[in-house]
Amino acid sequence: MTEILYPPEINTTGNVLEDYDPMNSKYLTVTGYNTALGRQTLLTSESIITCLTYHVNKAFRGQTYTYLFTVPPALHGQELYYVFYNEQSTDVFFRPINVTLAHIVQEYWINFALSGDPNGEGLPYFAKWGNNSSAQGLSLADVGPTDDPTDNDRCRWWQLSLYV
Repeated sequence: MTEILYPPEINTTGNVLEDYDPMNSKYLTVTGYNTALGRQTLLTSESIITCLTYHVNKAFRGQTYTYLFTVPPALHGQELYYVFYNEQSTDVFFRPINVTLAHIVQEYWINFALSGDPNGEGLPYFAKWGNNSSAQGLSLADVGPTDDPTDNDRCRWWQLSLYV
């Protein structure tokens, strides 16, 4: 695991933890690392949280909707401040909540709860995960399709359950 799946450094297609600037970052998608802390963070997040979404998407043969919530610091569960937005001004990290993004997230969730499809009038189109591993990117900079970073060799390895 420490030589092949999580070697001392992994080149990134997104950010590394050190890229996070609490005052200016519009999105944060950590896909690699160049420090021991980054290595441990990616290993932990993939083994416990993020790769599980890949497994669900594969189990349902891509007929799923998945999103990538990248509002910094982009921690698990942080999007709930947007899902349950009720005119509060900040999230748990005292960062201002983007009201437009909160309303989009709420509409996606409501539409999905009512019909099994997050799409609705006036919303950016939300594609199924499908055969191309598409996720809906939700950030302060943009809302739209993006590649799902969980479609990687590490998540495929976790799915094999060889560690059990």
